[in-house]
Amino acid sequence: MNPSMLEVSPPVRLTVHGSDYSYDGWVQGIVIKRSGAIRYVIEDDNGRLFIHNAKQIGRAEGWLP
Repeated sequence: MNPSMLEVSPPVRLTVHGSDYSYDGWVQGIVIKRSGAIRYVIEDDNGRLFIHNAKQIGRAEGWLP
């Protein structure tokens, strides 16, 4: 299985909390890796894209908006 991105429409707003950072952003897409792991593409208010796992965005593994 090749990685593929599922678009989230409309994007979902959330706050990402890390050990030494936090920011508000929008879930723009969901990527399913070749391994089957799910990653979330988050765009911050400055237009930067970040990739996080469910735990990093405060959600349960496998969460879908």
